[in-house]
Amino acid sequence: MAQLVLGIGTSHTPMLVSTGELWEKRARDDVRAGNLYDKTGKLRTYYELAEQVQNRYAATATLENFNESATAAQAALDKLAGDLAAAEVDVVIVVGDDQLELFNMSNMPAFAVFYGDKVITHYIDEDEYPGMDGEFLNAMRKGYRMDAQYELNGQPELARQLITYLTKAGIDVAACGEVAKSDTSGFGHAYGFIYERLMLQKKIPLIPVMVNAFYSPNQPTPTRCYELGRALRAGIEASPLDLRVAIVASGGLSHFVTNEDLDRQIIAALEAGDSEALKALPEELLNSGSGEIRNWLTVAGAVEGLKLQWYEYIPVYRSPAGTGVGMGFARWS
Repeated sequence: MAQLVLGIGTSHTPMLVSTGELWEKRARDDVRAGNLYDKTGKLRTYYELAEQVQNRYAATATLENFNESATAAQAALDKLAGDLAAAEVDVVIVVGDDQLELFNMSNMPAFAVFYGDKVITHYIDEDEYPGMDGEFLNAMRKGYRMDAQYELNGQPELARQLITYLTKAGIDVAACGEVAKSDTSGFGHAYGFIYERLMLQKKIPLIPVMVNAFYSPNQPTPTRCYELGRALRAGIEASPLDLRVAIVASGGLSHFVTNEDLDRQIIAALEAGDSEALKALPEELLNSGSGEIRNWLTVAGAVEGLKLQWYEYIPVYRSPAGTGVGMGFARWS
């Protein structure tokens, strides 16, 4: 039967595909961002946030700190890539989210599994990020494997089995068998980043699992995400296929405002294997980019009983107002 042999969690922020110098440019975009939630879950403008924290992160938001954090983050990614290579897996299940790259607001499922034989990546058009610095945009395109539409290998047989198992287990998922034919449509950064950075472009088949991390009103609860992960694990182990499987949480932790307290609470629960603490996370704190914590909760359910071998946490405050990201990296086996 198939066996889950490795679990991975990793942030996929654009800051991981760009230099410290470009982080400064990214911080300028925060001033006009409309998706900044403070640590209580309230939507704020940049200037409201800056006033609230009295610009306390000004001394932290420096190029020297950015470069130091970038170096540490790349070392963690190298370690995860080495772990994935050493595990010699036959398929990688990537739990990520779609940000209008494959789906749109006419159809946004809470959960979806792709069972096609070709995972086609989304091409980033300039119109998607109006006003973004061109150098930063190009770095993001390349690092996410979204500078063109690429065909990656799927694993239809196992994916179909998982969809059937999940449905019988009471978790209704959307079943996606192909990518609509267009010049841009396809799987986004949550998937291209894993292929480009951790798989080192090795042609290991992918199974994308999509969690609606961003868009109300059907964002799944923490409990539902955790139970999805448990069911995925059971579905893997029920498969008669002789496959070594890795599962990856792509995204998070907190952003676009760094919430270090929340991130450390999650890491402590992951270390302790405390499923109840993870399922009890406040939904009001899982807004905007922090919604990608749902991807980690799903993988936490899948790796239940496996040991957290190591983790790295790097809180990045890229502006005086505290905008940024809590970068997380972890491995279970």
